[in-house]
Amino acid sequence: MPITGRLIYLSIQRDGFRPIELYLFTTLLDENLYTIENLAELYSLRWHAELNLRYLKATLSMKQLNVKSVDMARKELLATLLAYNIVRAYMTKVALEKGVSPLTLSFTTCLRRIHILFLLKSFSIYSSDIELIIPLVLGTLVECKLPKRKRFRIEPRALRRLPATYPNLKGSRALARQKLIEQLLL
Repeated sequence: MPITGRLIYLSIQRDGFRPIELYLFTTLLDENLYTIENLAELYSLRWHAELNLRYLKATLSMKQLNVKSVDMARKELLATLLAYNIVRAYMTKVALEKGVSPLTLSFTTCLRRIHILFLLKSFSIYSSDIELIIPLVLGTLVECKLPKRKRFRIEPRALRRLPATYPNLKGSRALARQKLIEQLLL
């Protein structure tokens, strides 16, 4: 079944980089409402969707599920999405109140502050003051800024190997065990 849409060609040029040829297909047909510049801007924001998926997987520990049933996996995924959306909602609320873009705030730092808030709330010692603490902690989320990069960075897609705790085994395990016993007896 054919889809009605527009195919847009862009050549994006930035100082110090080769031009990028970009072809976009969109079903947003109104050329006056959705200009090429607006669509290019929307396309450039796609990276934030990739970052959000990274936050779900890495920061919220979703790289590997620790459940055995499909039902529990679904519940764990939904609970994580709910937690993610709560943090993002607080970030957006505070950012808009302070007149800054929510995209300039660090998700991980905001998550830590909100986590501390929930820990404080769980202690009964602070229960009388918690209504005063909540707005103060949430108000500080605007301070959780991402670092400003002076220039565009290109990072290699590679993992840094952590130093090994123990040396690599050379030879047979029995021979290594025998050498260790000899060293202990000396």
